[in-house]
Order: sequence, then structure tokens, then C-alpha cells
Amino acid sequence: MQTKKIVFKNSQHKITVEISLCEGRLSIMAEHAEKSGKPGSTFKSHSWGQISRDLREEFCSDPKAKSILEVWDRWHLNDLRAGNEAQETYLRSLPKEANGRSYERTCELLRDAGLYTSDGYTYGSAWLTEALPEHVLQTIASW
Repeated sequence: MQTKKIVFKNSQHKITVEISLCEGRLSIMAEHAEKSGKPGSTFKSHSWGQISRDLREEFCSDPKAKSILEVWDRWHLNDLRAGNEAQETYLRSLPKEANGRSYERTCELLRDAGLYTSDGYTYGSAWLTEALPEHVLQTIASW
């Protein structure tokens, strides 16, 4: 297992991103700590987990944060795909609703596109693995 921690820090926020790569499975999570604003205060953790939005909001101009977010958004838990390649490609081509899509809505969209069952595979009937491309592995290694 390969695990890295990358820290982004400014005067009020510290976000520690943990990237784990084990047998081709990518997992990314983070911890967000803030200072209270009082002189001499230290960072205190207030959230952790899938908080990519916090990283996006606090460190949007940092090139490394942007790179991590691109990989996080696309490849996190690449071994838990509900769709095959054709289904996932189609779903990624659609605009995301404000709060994402429910499973039921996703199935409806796939039915409408004639992709609910594709190449003999019915969406959501198993967890599929999408192998990480070499360029993604190289990007992760560069962090």
C-alpha cells in the first residue's frame, strides 16, 4: 500500500489530504482544521472525509490542489463503479444536477439512453473496477 499526506495551509485553514493507492484502488480523503481567529490560536480539526469542496474553496488557486481535485473527482474509489465503461462514459457526459443524482434517476437516464443494460451488464448489479490509466498513476506519483 502506498499512502501520501499532502498539507495545504494558510493563516486560517489547514487541509491534510490523504491519498492511498493499494492494488490499483485509489482512495482520497482529507481533514480540515481551522484557527479560531483569536491571537495565538492553533488549528482545530472540524471536518474530515470526502471534503473536496473545502479544498476547492480554500486552495482553488494552488496548482497541486487543482491536480488532486481533478483526480479525486474522477478516480476516487475506482473499484466501486456501478456501471460498465459505456454506462459510466455516458453518465459523465451529462451535466450534474445541483446535488448529484439518485440511483433511481441514474437508472432512468440510462434507460432513456438505451444503456441500462449494456453489453449484457445491468447497471448497479455489481461493483466494477476501472483501472487507473498510466497518466493518473504518474500524476499521483508526482505529488
